Amino acid sequence: MNLEIQNCEKKNIFTRVLKYLTQFTSTVTIRCGKEGDDPKERLYIQGMDSAHVSLFELKLVDCWFDVFEVPQAVAFSLDIKLLAGILCFRDKEQNIKLELDDDGDKLFISLISEDSLNKDFQIPLIDLDEERLSIPDVEYPADFVIDSKKFKELVDQMSFFGNEIIFDCDEEHIKMFSKGDNGQMKVNISFDDVDEYAIEEEKELKLKFSSGYIQWMTEYASFIEKTHVYLSDAVPMQIYYSLDEKDDNSTENYIRFYLAPMIDDY
Repeated sequence: MNLEIQNCEKKNIFTRVLKYLTQFTSTVTIRCGKEGDDPKERLYIQGMDSAHVSLFELKLVDCWFDVFEVPQAVAFSLDIKLLAGILCFRDKEQNIKLELDDDGDKLFISLISEDSLNKDFQIPLIDLDEERLSIPDVEYPADFVIDSKKFKELVDQMSFFGNEIIFDCDEEHIKMFSKGDNGQMKVNISFDDVDEYAIEEEKELKLKFSSGYIQWMTEYASFIEKTHVYLSDAVPMQIYYSLDEKDDNSTENYIRFYLAPMIDDY
């Protein structure tokens, strides 16, 4: 296996995506190549937090990379904090190169460029008994697209008041609400403040989630422009970020999170 990222924006995205994933888990299984009926080769990571409340998926198809050489499908597990930490050693102009050794027990990471000192690392792989979960495609009754920084600001402010955030949506409004020992905060999000909003006719949703988990999921606001929020009373909430280039209409490259609601009487 040989992967390389040379594009400046994508190097930054890859580094920061993995860095923030360390908040969810310490170990991951990386799958590269073709899988199932999907004809495209890709890099894929799936994982859950230690409490098994939230789940994340990262998918990058082969053309997202400048070099993607995977003769046969491979899966390997490692300490994500080690890999993310090494990528943070990268100088701005250095490309990222990942190689798997022939024995499949080490990952080699190279940070290379013509204008700086090249840096080569190797980290051990680990045995991780982790099965990939099958996530069905579902139609969400409500969803909206909002500026990532604006959404993160709301989530951070609401987290100051309590460890729960309630989403209250119908055809007339999108509201967020939080309360705790410090008081309470309520926001009525204007339809002018979202890029898109759709909800089933006559549908009303009132769902409560852990503010701490949503805070982790909104860390990507610093480098991803739009946040897609999908809400349902039947399946976990989904927070989705496209990792495609701005002028690319593809939806093949993404990181997305699923969060189960808190079950309680309001």
